[in-house]
Amino acid sequence: MNIYFIKFESNYHYVRLIIKGLKQKGVTVRKTTYPSPMSSFSIAVNGGVFHINWPEFYYKMGKGLIKMLVSIMLALSLIISMMIMRFLFGIRVVFSLHNLLPHNSERRWLDRIVYSAVIFCSSSVICHCIKAKELINEHYPTYSGKVIVIPHPNFMGVYGDKMNKYEMRDILNLPQDVYIYIFFGKVRAYKGIKELVKEFREVGGTEDRLLIVGSDDGTGYIEEIKRIAGDDERIMIRGIWVLDEFVNLYMSCADCLVLPYRDILTSGGVLLSAQYCIPLVAPAIGCIPEQVDGRMAVLYDEGGLGDALRRIKGLKEREVIEGSRAVMERTALDVVTNRLIEDVYGGGEELSC
Repeated sequence: MNIYFIKFESNYHYVRLIIKGLKQKGVTVRKTTYPSPMSSFSIAVNGGVFHINWPEFYYKMGKGLIKMLVSIMLALSLIISMMIMRFLFGIRVVFSLHNLLPHNSERRWLDRIVYSAVIFCSSSVICHCIKAKELINEHYPTYSGKVIVIPHPNFMGVYGDKMNKYEMRDILNLPQDVYIYIFFGKVRAYKGIKELVKEFREVGGTEDRLLIVGSDDGTGYIEEIKRIAGDDERIMIRGIWVLDEFVNLYMSCADCLVLPYRDILTSGGVLLSAQYCIPLVAPAIGCIPEQVDGRMAVLYDEGGLGDALRRIKGLKEREVIEGSRAVMERTALDVVTNRLIEDVYGGGEELSC
C-alpha cells in the first residue's frame, strides 16, 4: 500500500518528517496534487491512503471580490474532489488538523465550511494533544469518533546540533555577558510579539537582551514591532529568513526561548527549546502544556507574560535538561511513525514493502 502526500505540503517540516519516518519503516510514499477526479482515480488504481494537512493552501486567494469568488470556486472544487475520493473511490483519507481554523484568515466562514467538509470526508483526523481533541469535538461534534491523538514529532535531524553559546554569539555579533531571550520563527500578529516587546521594556534588566529573529514575508509587521521597540538598545530585531542549516546558531546563542502566542493550537516551535535544552516561556494554551515538561518551561495565563520572563531565570539547568530529554523521547520520530502506521494508516504488516 502507498501513502500519498500533497507535493506542495511536503515542503513543510511536519510532512517531511513523517515521510522520512515512513520511508525508514519501509513504507512506500508517493506525492500527488491536491484532490481532483484524476488524482483520486490514480490513487484508487494503485491503492493507498491520502494524507492532507492544510486544505486552505489550495483555495486561499487573499482579499477582494474577485479573489473571494475564485476562493469559493476552488473551495467547492476541493470539497467535491474530496467526496469523490472518499465515497466514490473508497480511498482512506487522513487529515492532520494543526489548527481549528487557519491563521490570518480573511474568510473564516469559508474555512469553517471547508474544514467541516474535509473532516466529513476523512477516515481519521489527527491532532497532537488531548486538549486539541477536546476542542475539535467541541467545534465539530458530529465527527468526534474520528479524532486520534498523535504527538507532533520533534526536529532532531532537521537542524544542527547545539553549539557553544559564546562562540555562536561571536559569530552572530551578539554581546557575551548578557541574558538573551529569543523569539524565533515567522513574524505574525497571532504570535504576540508586540506584547512581548512591551513587556520586555517593562521588566527586562540592564543585562538582559531580547533577540527577535524571523521574516514577516513583506507584510510590514516587523516595522510595527520596531516602532514599539523605539530606541531601546536591549531589543535586537533581525527580520530575516533563517535557513535550516543556521537555525542551531541562533538557538545555541540564547538563554531562553519565548513564544508568546495570543492564539495557538499546536506549536512545533516549542519543541525547539527541548532540542536545544533551553528553557521556554509560553502561554498555557492549546497543546503547549502537554507538549512541554514543567521542568523546562514557565507557562503563563493571560496577563502573566512579564512575570514569566522574570521567573524563567529561576529554573535549574539540570532540571531543564532532564525535562527536555523527556520531551524529546516522547516526540521522537520513530515513536510518532509507529503510532501513525498502527493507529491511522491501517497496520504495520499491511504497509510494509
